[in-house]
Amino acid sequence: MKGRHEGSVRPGRTPMKRSRCLAFAVLGLFALSSCAVGPNYRAPPPPPGPGFVPEGTLAAPTTASSGVGGEAQHFVETLDIPGQWWTLFQSSDLNDLIAQALAHNPTLEAAQAHFARRTRPLWQGAAP
Repeated sequence: MKGRHEGSVRPGRTPMKRSRCLAFAVLGLFALSSCAVGPNYRAPPPPPGPGFVPEGTLAAPTTASSGVGGEAQHFVETLDIPGQWWTLFQSSDLNDLIAQALAHNPTLEAAQAHFARRTRPLWQGAAP
């Protein structure tokens, strides 16, 4: 008979290809269903107060222990973190790594200038 194939698999289609197609279909349906937030979504309000926890509810200091760095830890609400915060770890390896990274990365102005040079031809209709 014409049009009939032996078995349940069409020529060129293996069970592996069928299962792959089915997996992609299920994945696609899952991706589409995950976008069902709805048109009436409203972001929750921010927590009250100026900080992450209500005033006066910071954790008590930890217990001190003997040994290097065993002092009790506590939160200081008004403490200002320095711009080079990694130096607080007193690690020469970390300091060297950060210095190397900063030396080999462009400033924000240099990155913006490079971006402008590379995208200007695109806006003018030419290749960069």
